[in-house]
Amino acid sequence: TSNVLAAHAASRTLAAGGNAVDAAVVASTSSIVLALGSYVSLAGRSVMVVRNGTTGRVSMYDAPWHTVRGNRVSSIRRGALDANTVLVGGYTRALFLAHRAH
Repeated sequence: TSNVLAAHAASRTLAAGGNAVDAAVVASTSSIVLALGSYVSLAGRSVMVVRNGTTGRVSMYDAPWHTVRGNRVSSIRRGALDANTVLVGGYTRALFLAHRAH
């Protein structure tokens, strides 16, 4: 993040015993709050790559937009407006999946 307050919050998370994913979640969500959603928001899509320092395993959490029913954007029917077409951002899903796994 380019926001010094978000970076500080992430640093405090690490100092309190959190891991890098915890710090990334804090930095990311703090940036949104501090920017008041002006250039980054909870409604967007997200990609997060995490490398486990002990095992070397790399995990990718790709969270694109989905419909309310969980369909990928490519399955949207043109001209319809219902639970199969209204989009939900993937940002929070990526953070949830990464945090749960690490």
